[in-house]
Formats: sequence, C-alpha cells, structure tokens
Amino acid sequence: MIQAKVRDIRGCERADLQVSRIALIVGANGAGKSSILQAIGCAVAGQALILPELGKKGASGLVRSGAQQGSVTVADDGGKVALSYPKADLMSDGDPPHASVFAVGLAHVLDFDEKMRAKVIGQYLKTEPSRQDLGFALADSGCGEIVVDRVWKLIEERGWDGAHAAAKEEGAKLKGQWENITDARYGSRIAASWEPEGWSIDLQAVTLEKASQRVADARGALERALVNAALSDAEIARLEQAAADADAVGKRYNETFAAVDPAEKAEAAAKAALDALPAVPQGHGLPCPHCKGLVHMRQVKPAEWHIEPFVGYRKKNCSNAAPRSPPQKAGTPAPRRRSPLRAGRCARRKKRTTRRAGPRPTSPRRGARAEMPTGLQRHVRPLSRPRLCRR
Repeated sequence: MIQAKVRDIRGCERADLQVSRIALIVGANGAGKSSILQAIGCAVAGQALILPELGKKGASGLVRSGAQQGSVTVADDGGKVALSYPKADLMSDGDPPHASVFAVGLAHVLDFDEKMRAKVIGQYLKTEPSRQDLGFALADSGCGEIVVDRVWKLIEERGWDGAHAAAKEEGAKLKGQWENITDARYGSRIAASWEPEGWSIDLQAVTLEKASQRVADARGALERALVNAALSDAEIARLEQAAADADAVGKRYNETFAAVDPAEKAEAAAKAALDALPAVPQGHGLPCPHCKGLVHMRQVKPAEWHIEPFVGYRKKNCSNAAPRSPPQKAGTPAPRRRSPLRAGRCARRKKRTTRRAGPRPTSPRRGARAEMPTGLQRHVRPLSRPRLCRR
C-alpha cells in the first residue's frame, strides 16, 4: 500500500492518502485536487519541478500562499521519496515507488515534434533496434563482431540519427580517397568489380603487412634512384661547363707561351751582358762613377742597398763616401789617433786661448762699480768671468 502526505503545495494545505490500487479524490473547484496529483507525480517521477522551465528560482511559487515551505512524501514497503520546497530538493531512500513523466501526466507525447515523438513511442513499444538486431543486419554484409561493436558504440554516443550522419560523412571522405587512388568515378558496381592495374590472383594470398613492406621497399628504391639521377645531372652539367671553358683555357695557354719566349730571350741577353763585364778583383771595392774611388755595396733589406766607402783613399768632392786617411807609405808609422774626449778638450782649450788673445773687455757693471761711492763698493760683488772649460 502506498502512503502519500502533502503539505502546503499550491492550493493544498494538508492531505494524507492511502492508495491501494485506485484512489478517488473529490472536492470543489480550487480545493487542491490537481495540486495533490501534481505533487505526488513529481515525487514518484523523480522530477523536482512541475514545470521544468521555471527553474529552481521559480520553485518558491509552488509553496502555498502564507506558508514558508512545502513538502510531499510518498512511501511504500520498499522505500520512500520526498520533495521539499522552495529549495526543490529531492531525497529517496531504498526502492521507492516510481513512474514515468508520461504516466503521471507531467509530459504528453503529442507535445513533442515528430522525431522526439517517434523516439519516445519506440522506447515504450520496444521497437528500437538492439545490438543483436544490428549484428543480424550487418552479418549479411560480411562485417564481423569488431565492426558491429564500433557501430553500436557510435550509436550509443550519438544516437541513430547522429551515427547515420557520421557514417555518411565518413563515406563521402572514403569515396573521395577511392576516386583519387583509382582515377575513376565511384559507383557501387564499379567499386565491386574494380581491380588495380597489374593485379593477379597470386596477390590475394599476400597479407596487408607484406604488401605494405613491399611498397615501402619500392618507395625507398625510387628515392635512391632519384638521388642518383640528380647527382648524375649535376656531374653532366659540370662536364659541359668544363668543355665550354676548354677553348678559353687553350687561348690563355697560347698567350702565356708566346709571352714566355721573349722573356727567355731577354734573360739570355742579360746573362750574356753580365758575363761580358770585367771581373772585379777579390778584396777590392767597386769604382764610384762620381769620384772614381772604391765603394762597397751592402744589402740591408731585400730591396734596399747602401753604398759604403771601401777602405782606401777618398777622392776629392765625393759625397757618396766618408772621408778616409790617405794611404801610408811602407815603413811610415801610423798617425796617432786621439779619443773623442781628448779631442773635445783640445778644441775647447784652443777656443779659450783664442778669446784671451785680444784685449780684455770691460764689464759694464765693473765701470758702474767704479763710479759708486766708496761705502757701497764693498757691498757689490764683482762679476766673475765665465769659464770655458772646468778642467
């Protein structure tokens, strides 16, 4: 037996019902008959709101005017379910009574569109195909259990219509790929009888893995052949360019050979002129073209030579050789050479002697001192004469 309690729901303030199989509710208009039925229907259907479009914010409108909250409880021997408002909370315990929204009158099949109506009626009449029905239908087309499982999973995720749309889209994609590979327009009869070029019956025993390996090997050989062909073309182009430059290379060779012959003749003439020159005695300098004296050439850099005087007597007015002493006769002692320091002292001494030979100049300050009074002369120090040499 089902027991129902309704408190402060819409037009019903309080109702306690015990339902065996059929219950008859009688009352005047506005007494709350429909409110009781709707509240009990929401509880057993598991729908918190009579009108789902209201939302939980509109659930406070289901509470009777003047009351703060309302509730409905439906229970039987298996369990109970309860609804509380205005929070619209649904709580269940055990296995409470249950009914569909169509059975309690919260929804009507005629309010749905054609697709939804067919779906709902198919569920209740059990006309929707099952997985077993799908397997029987695909068995004639040669599809195995793996294909059936994949198709059934797609149907469960997207529904029959969604699965059909996905299959149609995938079919169009595969059709385009088939046309690109075969270079023929797709058709069911053409696709059933089409065979690739070079097909033989022996290939039917070849597995997909072996065929894929053969294709990969052939593709690798093709790539290697293309690389070799590219190298050959490059080598051919290089040889053609070298052949085109052969004429220019021959012309440059002839010009170079023609220039070598005069150079060799000039070298031979210069060598002959050099051999015709008189030999220079060993241990003697070269004659100077200006003073006819002997000079010596010394190389200081790869392309720079210095002319130095050779040991011997220097001719007069020769600017290319340093002054040298005249050659001494045999048995004559060599002149005494003085050191630079001694020669400098003698020069200073000679200069000092020359200055002392003349009259001694009178210093202006000495004359000024003589004219000073006697008392001031002893305070003026006489100007000493500068010394030319301190030694």
